[in-house]
Amino acid sequence: MPVADRPKILFVSKWYPHDRDPINGIFVQKQAEAVAAFTPTAVLHVNSDPSLATGRYREEIQTIQDVLTVIVYYGTRNSGDHFISRIRKLFLYWKASRRGYRMIRQQFGRPDLVHVNILRRPGLLALYLKFTLGIPYLISEHWSGYLPADGSYRGFLIKLATKILIRQADAVITVSTALKKAMQAHGLYNRYFIVPNILETWPVEPFARQQKTPFKLLVITRLYEREKNIAGLIESIARLNRKKDQLFHLHIIGDGEDKGQLVRLAAGKDLLDSQVFFHGLVPNSDIYPFYRSSHVLVVNSHYETFSITAAEALANGMPVIVTDCGGPQDFVKAAYGITIPIGEPQRLDEAIWQMHRNYDQYLESVKEFDATPFSAKAVGEKLLNLYQSVLKNI
Repeated sequence: MPVADRPKILFVSKWYPHDRDPINGIFVQKQAEAVAAFTPTAVLHVNSDPSLATGRYREEIQTIQDVLTVIVYYGTRNSGDHFISRIRKLFLYWKASRRGYRMIRQQFGRPDLVHVNILRRPGLLALYLKFTLGIPYLISEHWSGYLPADGSYRGFLIKLATKILIRQADAVITVSTALKKAMQAHGLYNRYFIVPNILETWPVEPFARQQKTPFKLLVITRLYEREKNIAGLIESIARLNRKKDQLFHLHIIGDGEDKGQLVRLAAGKDLLDSQVFFHGLVPNSDIYPFYRSSHVLVVNSHYETFSITAAEALANGMPVIVTDCGGPQDFVKAAYGITIPIGEPQRLDEAIWQMHRNYDQYLESVKEFDATPFSAKAVGEKLLNLYQSVLKNI
């Protein structure tokens, strides 16, 4: 590949795995590693650290899967959350970004293009580099705040900053059609492209699902009720098992701020550790046995920009039940998944029964799911082609 076709790409991301949260933004890390297989790639991530005194910094620099990774932490100890404090934190973030970029220049050189992931703060450095050095940037957005069901995209300054950053970008990438349409509905116009997240797949093995009693439902998610509605699924298990004693088991993988109330709900209905099981956080390397031994993955969310878990379930031979929450509608087809309206408990009950009754049919049909567009190779190539297109047209 000629040098001109191998541009230097700098990812600047709001979310990225770091020492206090090793799974935060792991999907961005996978995309950076996919791009690095084709062209030189570096990552800059800036994060606050409440254990550091305000005004102090610490840096981490390492190469992970051929990706030069620079993480800069800025201290926020005893900084408070009032208006002046928020302004000061923005200033500290900016100083940390400049600090990190200097390290990138020393170790990596000048980037040809900046790939911003998740607005808004990472866009500040990209905008600065565009106006001062003429380096183009594009934006990938994953944030659910633009979706009507979330509604977190609000406030005059937030909207003004977002519109400026979007307008100055050379392209905008979203992970789903639903997110693209939601952003456009807010007047955020640009050239949009859809690039999915990268999926984990494992070697194909015979599935341990010959027995349908108990019928095992799997949930892999952050336990955050406003978005995920796990309580609605626990309630469904309680209703269904009153009709057919302990036919359905629910296995929940994940952690989050609402775990306590969900455990109490399951315990209060005499389901805990008999029909509803909490497994906590499970590393990606240990997830596959749950896919192999469960029958169906359920996404009962109020909103999703993509749903990696639903796509990974399909890619690994497991049918799904999803709500009409946005992201999954790009890839869940009726042959191997059931889509239900949001917030309708009876429809959820019916979908679980339908999946149980017709399981063999769904299990056979899920073999039709094509995981190729979600592979690291396909996503890396798609992003490289987009980078090259942007650089040819500046």
